[in-house]
Amino acid sequence: MFELGMYSNKLHGEITNCFDGFKKISQLVLGSNKLQGLIPATFKNLRKLELLDLSNNNFTGFADSLSFNPQLQILHLNGNAHLNVDGNRLLKALQPCAYNLRMIVASNCGLKGEISNSLWSFNEVLKIDLSNNVLTGRVPINDAYDMKYLFHLSLASNNFTGDLPINFFSHYRL
Repeated sequence: MFELGMYSNKLHGEITNCFDGFKKISQLVLGSNKLQGLIPATFKNLRKLELLDLSNNNFTGFADSLSFNPQLQILHLNGNAHLNVDGNRLLKALQPCAYNLRMIVASNCGLKGEISNSLWSFNEVLKIDLSNNVLTGRVPINDAYDMKYLFHLSLASNNFTGDLPINFFSHYRL
């Protein structure tokens, strides 16, 4: 396994194919730089990648075919205020790692639109933070999934509307 930490530097520009060929990289930490452009589809080729930290940069979207590899456990996108990605697009990109994902931190990154009930399909997740975005519509209802490990859920400071159904917390009762 190989870990690459370049957190809190003055890196700038786009990252397109610069990580192609990294067969053994398990942790890639590029947070708190000035990286910009689209988050490239090549991250799906990093088969051993378990942790990806792209937080606090200036990314503006996802490449069309972006999906994350099945081994991904931790994703940090927080602080990319202009990411401008539909919330369901993020969930779709994360579906390949639904059984391994433990943490999604995507606060204050410009997520927009509605969130489907597929938010609850990450059965092994411990933490979901989608706060401080512009997500809209009704709060997605968890009526089919057992998220027995979830201990932190933040959907705060979005634009959700409607009633909070009585069964919203049914899976989290003691």
